[in-house]
Amino acid sequence: MSTNNCLPFHFVGICKNAFYFKGTGEDEDLDEDRLQKDAPCKFYWIQSHGSKFLIYDEDKFEAQPLSIYGQRQSECKFCIQTYKFITEGNKKDEKKGTTVVLYTKTDGKIMVACCSENEIKAEEMNLPDEIEEDQHKVVFLLKKIPSDSNTFMFESYANKGKFLAFEPEYDSSFEKLVLRSKVDEVDVGCEWQLSTCSD
Repeated sequence: MSTNNCLPFHFVGICKNAFYFKGTGEDEDLDEDRLQKDAPCKFYWIQSHGSKFLIYDEDKFEAQPLSIYGQRQSECKFCIQTYKFITEGNKKDEKKGTTVVLYTKTDGKIMVACCSENEIKAEEMNLPDEIEEDQHKVVFLLKKIPSDSNTFMFESYANKGKFLAFEPEYDSSFEKLVLRSKVDEVDVGCEWQLSTCSD
């Protein structure tokens, strides 16, 4: 896997329900309020534009550079479960876009990335077959960057216009996963490269 001359991050973990890391399409109006699990989840390596790999290790999320060997480890693999909006009569609405839940598995637990204002918190939960309106804090809209086939943004469904990004922790070498607005079109801090991997 190419690193595109970027510096990687290592996922440190979760502290006080925040994800921490250490450094070394078109919008659509979504009116429906129920989602149904779609295809089986797929496992990915998730890398920031700066080639910082998202890692989960012993209750900690880190941003870390990974060797080819490191990329084989389970703690750097994240699952993206797709959901489809349900319309009246239980028909799936294909026009609403790609809605996803992002999570990782560790020690038999499913740790889901949940939106809480401008923070991302890890919550242990089993993925539901259907998501009701009050659970939209776990839902992201996966938006493809037209200029790159493997680059996407994760927009919070509950906080429109806010995207997953790394943010330096004050007085620390760690970076945590947060929600933030995209500054402008050349702001790549909210962009992620997805590479499929085996589970």
